Amino acid sequence: MRNHHVTSRRRWAVVGTTMMALVLALQVLAGINAPPGEAVVYTRATIVLGVTLPGGPGHSAPVKAVVWKNGGKKGFCIEFGMDWPTAAGTKILSAGDRVPGMSAASSAKAKFIANKYAATTNRRTAAAAALAIWTLESNARFDTWWAWASKNGKVDAAMQAEVAGILAEAGQFATVKMTITGNPVDYLEAGTVTISLRSHDGPVKGRLVTLSHTGVRVLSAPSRSDADGLIVVTYQRTTVSGEVAFTASIEGPSTSKAGVSNSSRLHQMTLSGGFTEVKKARLAYQRTLGSPTVSSTCGTDCDGSAAVEFRACNTDGASPIQYPVVNQDGRTIATLDVPAGDCTTKLVTAQDRDELLVDRYCHVASSGGACVTGYVKVKEVRHLVDCPAWASVEVTLGCNCATSWSRVNFSLRPGSPRRYEGTVTFSEASGLKPQTVRLIPGQTTTLTIGQVVPAGTVINAGFTIRDEAGKLTTSESLVVVQVMK
Repeated sequence: MRNHHVTSRRRWAVVGTTMMALVLALQVLAGINAPPGEAVVYTRATIVLGVTLPGGPGHSAPVKAVVWKNGGKKGFCIEFGMDWPTAAGTKILSAGDRVPGMSAASSAKAKFIANKYAATTNRRTAAAAALAIWTLESNARFDTWWAWASKNGKVDAAMQAEVAGILAEAGQFATVKMTITGNPVDYLEAGTVTISLRSHDGPVKGRLVTLSHTGVRVLSAPSRSDADGLIVVTYQRTTVSGEVAFTASIEGPSTSKAGVSNSSRLHQMTLSGGFTEVKKARLAYQRTLGSPTVSSTCGTDCDGSAAVEFRACNTDGASPIQYPVVNQDGRTIATLDVPAGDCTTKLVTAQDRDELLVDRYCHVASSGGACVTGYVKVKEVRHLVDCPAWASVEVTLGCNCATSWSRVNFSLRPGSPRRYEGTVTFSEASGLKPQTVRLIPGQTTTLTIGQVVPAGTVINAGFTIRDEAGKLTTSESLVVVQVMK
């Protein structure tokens, strides 16, 4: 839809040439659109190259489908039917700025055409580009002339086809969307990314794409899109833990920037080129393998040690990896080696209250070998072994005589960090009081019951375990004895 200013320019186009010359002279003298005290001087455009086509309905004078040099800029006329183009400077249109008399979509196409073809050295191509830009205007006079010229052979079939090709090319580039997709891979693993180019017409075929990348070695990468608008890139990841990134770029005439001449009233403006733009798409990821899982079991009377199971998986095509298992002293006590495309379990024997840690891995040439890369940090996995050793208990009954005593012997393996107490309780009828004794790791501790234990007394001997904070964790009754008559 035309704006009011443009409509006014067309309405005045019926004025005779004498009147137009007078108005132009008045503008120069009076300085229309100029700051107070300054006159605007308009220069007359010159033809660079192109084709003059016959006049007819809608435009009785010959139609100059040409590249103009206007205000020092090469470009094409807009506002078909107005007088010879003039200029007093050029306004630069940016993204979002429309070409006068055009929609947003048509403006993007016209900018592309001006930027690509304003510098052409082919006179027929110059004429076709000029005609293509006029077709993008909402201009009844051009539509009338174009229909007549096309039908009556005033514009030959080859030039009509070139106009259609230029418009199709402009429409495609103005609406092209580029995306990159692909799944992350691990160190030394092969992967693919797919670059897709599509426009409002569908896949964009044969477009030259520039690819840059980090963290990979590219194995294959076609430079132009195929019939489906795709470029499939194969690569091998070479960074252990850094970013993998791909950037695809297409460069061409700008669809957002162009110049529009500041022309005098009644005279055509020109749309000039000289601008390029780069459209980009980027895909990046920073992936590491996950942490292993960990579990342990502690059976009854496990003697203070437990089997701790670590399990991890590696991806197909990657290099073998190795997780070091570190104890609370910072010493590596085992390694979990995982080949490519496999899952591996490692059993590590640890003592009660040992704390095992896995927080990194490295890549190795083969399972069990030395690291060939630096370590890659993963989410920390800690496991505190909770498997206290059991005390052993032995009850010895005396003969209820002066030379024989009843005793309970408690034995405890060395090295446990927990607090153990031996406990002995008696049936209520015996009149004997419960007794406790602190147990010493690596020693046998004896608790004396007495010389005489009443017949029928039930003796219950066991132990309790408390953690480092004094919290009760285990209470076991190991021996129950009834004294007979």
